Amino acid sequence: MDGLRKGFAEWLRLEQLVKPFFDLAQVLAEGLRKEPLLAAPVLITIVGVFFCFIAGIVLALVASPLFALILLGIPLTALPFWILYPKMLDRLASHPTSPLAPKGGQRPNDLFTLGTGEKKRVLSYLEGVTRNVSLLLNIDISYLRSNIFAPDQQRMLRIVGGLHYNMMGEEELRVEIPIGYGCSAYSFAEKKPIIAIFKQDWGRYSLSPKETAKLDRNLKWIVSTPIPDPSTKGKILGILNVDCLHQSKTERELERIIPDLVYWAGLIGSVIF
Repeated sequence: MDGLRKGFAEWLRLEQLVKPFFDLAQVLAEGLRKEPLLAAPVLITIVGVFFCFIAGIVLALVASPLFALILLGIPLTALPFWILYPKMLDRLASHPTSPLAPKGGQRPNDLFTLGTGEKKRVLSYLEGVTRNVSLLLNIDISYLRSNIFAPDQQRMLRIVGGLHYNMMGEEELRVEIPIGYGCSAYSFAEKKPIIAIFKQDWGRYSLSPKETAKLDRNLKWIVSTPIPDPSTKGKILGILNVDCLHQSKTERELERIIPDLVYWAGLIGSVIF
């Protein structure tokens, strides 16, 4: 049974590895729409690589294998270009002075300004991490929830609208936490994963009575993991939380899921930027 759980967890990871290739296409399409002179070289290169690849296969079948090998080598030399160039284009779009940037200079990787497509991808990751933790800890997924906290303009951490999985309580979705207090905000301030377990109370991670009253009374533990900003070393975009109702776990048991949460937090960060 443990082998099955681990196998399914690995399958979830592999599924996410395929998505970056679709991301490249989305970035390129957006670049062609907003700045065709920048994105056109990428499109030309991709078409050329595809042509060389097909021509190489044909030549390998009907002509000189050596010549085919040389022709097939062309896509390999161009591969770094057409993989990295869309990322460069995306970075250009994120700069406030860029012609690709939205009006007003607001960066498109802000968690509160994600597009519909980006939100769908983040939600798929939230479902993925929740299922992953369910398998690792052998907990019914109906007891597990996940969400993303980020600082607003008043530097208060709150759940980003719509970026949560399995959470039903409207009051709980309106929790606001000052940075440095509570599990999520402490993780944000310290830039490291934090485990909070409810015993008689939440201990050093307790919130104010007003905010504590918003939490589900059956909440047993929370694991908070920083979401890194791929564009700036050491910068944190927000916090990925996985928590659980009814089912208690020890700190040692919860430490097992931290590497997986770090992985999923990195995937979410790559979507935002």
